[in-house]
Amino acid sequence: MPYERLMDPGATSVMNDPWFDLLCFVLMLSISQAILFRINASTGGLDILAKIVNKYLRFDIGMSVTIAGALICCSAFAINPFRMVVIGLIGTWINGVVVDYFTDTLNRKKRVCIISEDYEAIRTYITRDLQRGCSLYHLEGGYNLDERIEIVALLTKHEYSDLFNFMKENQFTGFVTASNVSEVYGRWNEHKVKKTIEKP
Repeated sequence: MPYERLMDPGATSVMNDPWFDLLCFVLMLSISQAILFRINASTGGLDILAKIVNKYLRFDIGMSVTIAGALICCSAFAINPFRMVVIGLIGTWINGVVVDYFTDTLNRKKRVCIISEDYEAIRTYITRDLQRGCSLYHLEGGYNLDERIEIVALLTKHEYSDLFNFMKENQFTGFVTASNVSEVYGRWNEHKVKKTIEKP
């Protein structure tokens, strides 16, 4: 079997150290959990308890994973060595932190603010090509009191890259700032989904 190349006969540890085993396991598990939680799925078992905690107690999904795992680990005090249970509790806490990190990374959006003389072409590209909404704000410059239009849009990383390339290809000048947004609620994605469905 392939795994026999990684472990000596009779061995119970891949890395011959429970801490290294823990870190490798937590990293692989957390990535898998974050991907599944993003599509509202689970691996079963402990994840189901974590989803229940997340739904009814309103904790972040990472904290819910930590709470569910800690409850299971504490029940192991009766049959496992104290040291191994403590390692399990630490691993459960790390698991929750890493799940939150990867979940935020997968859900991250870009809040883009653009001040440009070519705002109308940029607005058209955002609404027509990227199929996203945007807001227009009338501003007055603090340096020379010129009136400007600011476009604010919420985009995915890929859409932000497309927008940046569009402005670069058309040599649009302006002032652009972008910040990360980890959570978006409401109808942000509803309009785009509807347009995609309506396409012939």
